[in-house]
Amino acid sequence: MNRKAEPPVGRAVLAFGGLVLGSAVLLLWCFRALELYIALTQLLRDLP
Repeated sequence: MNRKAEPPVGRAVLAFGGLVLGSAVLLLWCFRALELYIALTQLLRDLP
């Protein structure tokens, strides 16, 4: 392994993978929160 490689070998791929997975999880979390908000507003609207 070449220690003087720019960027260090393997770390750029891991960083990119972390960014992609983190973004995907954040988007899924936001969609689930929006889904919950819509369900709760519909439930509260139907109450007498």
